[in-house]
Amino acid sequence: MGKFKSKYREEETYLKELARLYQKDSPPYTLREESYYPLLLNFFKTKGLSAVQFPAKTEGGFPDIRVSEKEGYIIGYVECKKPEEDLKNHKDSPQLKRYREHFKNLLLTNFVSFVHFVNGEKVAEIQFISPEDLKKGNLSTANFEAFSELIAEFINFRVSPIKTIEELAASLAWRVRLLKEELFKELQKRESLKDLFSLLKEYIIHTLTEEEFADAIAQSLTYALLIIRSEKEIVQKTDVLLKIPEYLSIIRDIFLEVLKIEGRELNWILDEIEDTLNLFDPASARLTPEELATHFYETFLSAYNPSLREIRGVFYTPKPVVKFIVKSLKEALKNYFSLRGVSDERVKLLEPAGGTLTFVMEILSEVKKEIEKSLGSGALSEYFKSVVLKNFFAFELLPAPYVIGHLRVGEFLKNLGLSKERFNYFLTNALEFEHKIADWLFSREWAKDIQIADKIKREEKILVVIGNPPYSGISANNTKEINAFVKEDKDGCQSYYKVDGKGLGEKNPKWLQDDYVKFLRFAQWKIHKGGEGIVGFITNHAYIDNPTFRGMRQSLLKTFDKIYILDLHGNKRKKEPDENVFDIQQGTAIGIFIKDGSKKGEYAEVYYYSTLKNKGILKREEKFSFLEENTIFTIPWKKVTSESPYYFFKSVSFDQEYQKFLRINEIFEVYSVGVVTGKDKLFIDFKKQILIDKVTKELNLNKNEVEKCG
Repeated sequence: MGKFKSKYREEETYLKELARLYQKDSPPYTLREESYYPLLLNFFKTKGLSAVQFPAKTEGGFPDIRVSEKEGYIIGYVECKKPEEDLKNHKDSPQLKRYREHFKNLLLTNFVSFVHFVNGEKVAEIQFISPEDLKKGNLSTANFEAFSELIAEFINFRVSPIKTIEELAASLAWRVRLLKEELFKELQKRESLKDLFSLLKEYIIHTLTEEEFADAIAQSLTYALLIIRSEKEIVQKTDVLLKIPEYLSIIRDIFLEVLKIEGRELNWILDEIEDTLNLFDPASARLTPEELATHFYETFLSAYNPSLREIRGVFYTPKPVVKFIVKSLKEALKNYFSLRGVSDERVKLLEPAGGTLTFVMEILSEVKKEIEKSLGSGALSEYFKSVVLKNFFAFELLPAPYVIGHLRVGEFLKNLGLSKERFNYFLTNALEFEHKIADWLFSREWAKDIQIADKIKREEKILVVIGNPPYSGISANNTKEINAFVKEDKDGCQSYYKVDGKGLGEKNPKWLQDDYVKFLRFAQWKIHKGGEGIVGFITNHAYIDNPTFRGMRQSLLKTFDKIYILDLHGNKRKKEPDENVFDIQQGTAIGIFIKDGSKKGEYAEVYYYSTLKNKGILKREEKFSFLEENTIFTIPWKKVTSESPYYFFKSVSFDQEYQKFLRINEIFEVYSVGVVTGKDKLFIDFKKQILIDKVTKELNLNKNEVEKCG
């Protein structure tokens, strides 16, 4: 080996140490894989790099070793196996496939052979020395040149900048999942973190689980760092404490507790997220910090946890939809209420499912334009402070979009010279009205917030309710209080579960439990209590003509004076031929509900327009153009005669002879829902023996008892 001494000094040292350790071991090879890690760690350090071993707890999520520059930039990862293991058995394993997908620069090694993967593809494979020669001490057969070249390629690799939000979402998603898992573990053993969870659950989000709490922290922390990254060239995890305003005290407390944790596993993952964000190039994504905050959350959630996105109805509202609703509300305030627009000091506005505050941000922009035009730009700061920040409100249940929303509106206010002012955005469920706070908590800022939010829900006279409430048939709001709010008459608002003074008589009116129905009910109730106002929502369009919603429609007809329904269609379940304005299956509609005291009869005037039937629009972009060009005052509406027993919000033609015939429940006195199965995965199978084994295991029966059941 002498001739290699000067050229391959570090490689020779590594080989000698490897031989010394390997020769100590013998079949059945009792030395653990981890015993060899220090050899590689020291080898990379001789190359001027930082190499550290991943904690054992995260070995399912990360390879064994991470190699970085001294400054912290991550170069790549190394997955290790014992010297006697054949790498052929691992190259295509599920674990390696996952690593190759996630890690751009990856080495697989058994310390004598090395396989280099770049962007998931194998680019080099060498054997430094055979295990047999290593065992015998025959080190002259080592291929120093090939080994040195492979290591050089690995070390010199640089990850390309992340240029799209889709790529960023994919890179962050699995790392944030690991962060959530680690936070969940920390929650089990760290009392200070557990106390914060208990406070959040008891006084703000009653249905919160420990896993959801860990999830909320992981998402919020990551997203806060992303917004900081859009403003700074390099982001560090501790920057988040400087960015989160003091008035978000419970979020600050949670982040502070997380950053105090010294666990290697947690800090590994935070370093990964930090490094990923620093690879992101906001300029290439062609999004401003404001647009990034607006667009990215839905994209991220789709990659991170699609089911949560579906259950909580987290869908970014396209700008043309937001603009149409805001423009229409602005014109309606002028035409029906004789106000100057959204900036009028008599306007009190609420976004009850605020999300990242897309609607609020559009409204604030409109207010800014109106004040600049009427009073001049010099009046902006004082007007926002004395009027807007006292009259505009928003609620949100999910901590991550709540944090994002505050950061967005905070940036807007800072540009008006109001960096120390706070927008009235509260972490609360709009559909829950009472939170009992212990006396000793009243000094806490977030406890005061809850009391203020509950008072706004119960007492504040709101003129405008706006937004995109969640719509999910599997409602995430299923408490007794919330369900009763829809089922019972409320302060003169008719129940959605009765029509013409009688119950609906439906065996399973489950669609009335959809979240958007509950939020529309809340908005209706607020306007009804105030005596006047406007609701502007985009929702599922099922309530327009589905018979189940006839009680809901009658109730809305009694409360409001004018109802405008712009049916945007896009219902894939009904096989409608047009594109949806969202990436969802159910069709949507914009509803503008106005109570201005102009009603002449018992029921509101209803106006309906269909982008599909009346305009023949099929493409999403064409719908956006239509929305950009119109308000409710420029659309050629079709007036609808909405009458008993269905009170449809669109013209529905019936065969008169068919209608005169007996109803099916009059023909069949006895009926049922038919065959209904449950726990199908357990009780149904294609093979009898597999079924017996499953049921036996699940129910702790013996096989004879299972046979008798069948």
